Amino acid sequence: MDRKALLRMSSKEGKAEYKEKIVEGHVGIGDIVTRLCPSIVCPLEHFIMVCPRLQPRYYTISSSSTVHPKTIHITYALLESEKKNGGKFTGLCSGYLSSLSKGDMVRVFVRDSTFRLPKQPERPIIMIGPG
Repeated sequence: MDRKALLRMSSKEGKAEYKEKIVEGHVGIGDIVTRLCPSIVCPLEHFIMVCPRLQPRYYTISSSSTVHPKTIHITYALLESEKKNGGKFTGLCSGYLSSLSKGDMVRVFVRDSTFRLPKQPERPIIMIGPG
């Protein structure tokens, strides 16, 4: 892959090729600069400036604050799939969480929930969750 290929895939016309070769192939920016385009020369500070910031992953607390008043528990699924090149793709955050052991500490933030039960407790509700 070279400069022309990268420019083509970054254009409107190359959108399908980008999706096929980069997105579906789970090719990250690290793969591009080290494996696919090793001729790219860029000072580290410039490289860091152009890298997108890691976005937070939001997980739902799956434990009761009544039962566990000092801890929270989350439920997640480890994202793993095979890359087109035969390698293994592991989700960044779910992979990190799966590498932890019981009792390990994790830096998190809790945001206020918008979930509210009906004011009338006798009103029936349907609750649907992932998985």
